[in-house]
Amino acid sequence: MQRKWRTVIFTFVGVSTLAVLATAFEIRNVLTEPGQTPVKVDAVIVLGGGASSRRLGRGAELYLAGYAPTLIAYNASATVLSRLGVPDDSRTIILGPHSTWDEALKTRELVGRFGWKRIIVVTDPLHIHRSRWAFETALAPLGAVVVMVASPLPAWDADAWWKNTSSRRYVLLECAKMVHYRMVYGLGSVFAAG
Repeated sequence: MQRKWRTVIFTFVGVSTLAVLATAFEIRNVLTEPGQTPVKVDAVIVLGGGASSRRLGRGAELYLAGYAPTLIAYNASATVLSRLGVPDDSRTIILGPHSTWDEALKTRELVGRFGWKRIIVVTDPLHIHRSRWAFETALAPLGAVVVMVASPLPAWDADAWWKNTSSRRYVLLECAKMVHYRMVYGLGSVFAAG
């Protein structure tokens, strides 16, 4: 009986240690994943989420600057996009996806349907690492290129994120979600620099 408990304890400690190491590794990725310089693409994809107004602003800016003929926004407001100057006939609002992974899968459908070769995905700087992984993984079978562009994040300080409660919570949550994505959606190693 004592040997059984020892095995259970060692297994728990081993798995916990791996989870902590994976999360620590992801912190480095979350903090250092850069956004890319925008290029001409087939569509600008704006991810939904808590910071969607900043994301919508950046997406509209890219659309209006001529980077793409189409803007796709997840869980967005048509009123906000109109105020930002995006015409009704150039945008599509998709309601429903409740996670970054679901948005990537829905985008895969659109890429396949319209034959897009390259897209811009707009999200927050701290969300780029996980979003890049999700979109590149989902779109890999179609060969589409994903260009990640960061929306503004005014209060973010990468050199002192741990001093701010909100930033600390966001970074740790992103890291935990990334570990979860790699484990649940399976493709890619937890320790890959993705």
